[in-house]
Amino acid sequence: MTLIFGLPATGIYLGQWGNVFGLLSSVFPALDPILIILTIGRFRSTLLRWVDIMMGTTARRNEKRAEAQSKSHFSMMINRSTRSL
Repeated sequence: MTLIFGLPATGIYLGQWGNVFGLLSSVFPALDPILIILTIGRFRSTLLRWVDIMMGTTARRNEKRAEAQSKSHFSMMINRSTRSL
């Protein structure tokens, strides 16, 4: 924002770069929430959960999660049984 208001006051000519600065300052408010949603894990997982619900893929994701949990539980039980021997 400083460049947009400061450079014309100093008389520095930027040519096409002046247009780029103006465009970026108007696009930022639209991109900011998208970047926040994608970078913060809880927001991202909530968004993915909503997409799963809308697309009807919740059951498939739950099956994969349950399978991964049962595999980890099974390997944990094997490790415990081998330690006790």
